[in-house]
Amino acid sequence: MRKPSPITAAAEVEERFLLQALHRLRTAEQRYVFTLMADLISHGMVAQQAKAAETGAK
Repeated sequence: MRKPSPITAAAEVEERFLLQALHRLRTAEQRYVFTLMADLISHGMVAQQAKAAETGAK
């Protein structure tokens, strides 16, 4: 068995936290907005990482 990397462990903890928060919401509208915001945030983070990698490659 391999030892989990800190990056993988942090990603799993974050995913678990978000799923628990999502399950605590009562209405479908709240869950929809939560999911939409999480998607927008993750897309923004991906865009920032891609931009940083692009500027680092120059």
